Amino acid sequence: MTQHINLYTRLPKEEEVRHMVSDGLLRTLGMVAIGGFVLLFLMQVIKLTVANRTLSVLTQEQETLQATLTTLEAQYPEETKLLIEEQGERIQGEIDSKTEMLQAMKTQLNDIPGFSKPLEALAKQISTGVWLTQIEIDHQEKTYRFHGNAFQVDQVLAFISNLGKDEFFADKNFKVFEVLQSSSEEGYISFILATE
Repeated sequence: MTQHINLYTRLPKEEEVRHMVSDGLLRTLGMVAIGGFVLLFLMQVIKLTVANRTLSVLTQEQETLQATLTTLEAQYPEETKLLIEEQGERIQGEIDSKTEMLQAMKTQLNDIPGFSKPLEALAKQISTGVWLTQIEIDHQEKTYRFHGNAFQVDQVLAFISNLGKDEFFADKNFKVFEVLQSSSEEGYISFILATE
């Protein structure tokens, strides 16, 4: 006589199967991610170990060269002094050359019309309680338009005054084109300044 025992009281519903599959998939993805992190960590440990070994070798070579240099300095003091002076002059010449090149590049960059000068000037002159929301710069027309907000009208006037004190904006004539009071909840005003 054969007896069959059904261990399921019911067959799993499609939703439960999906849930089991998604759980398994998430676990698999989690394990893959953890494995990836572990692999990356091990690669970094290996790189660090190689770098430490290289550093150790270089330190030993430096100590050997330093000992050799000390010996040579003791044997040939005048020649060593001349060699050091020559190297110092060569290095100073390279520094001067690089400094001149850097200065020339800065000059060229300053001659190119761009946004850095006006933005730098704005950053220096922004007043407390004023924040800009939009900046429009037209290099061809040489006009500037600033949209912003402030808590009080006096702060906008202080901002305009500060702009006039900056050498970049000193020759520009700003006018207030629009001042709007926001709702009482927000408690600030919106403004638009522009050059003529």
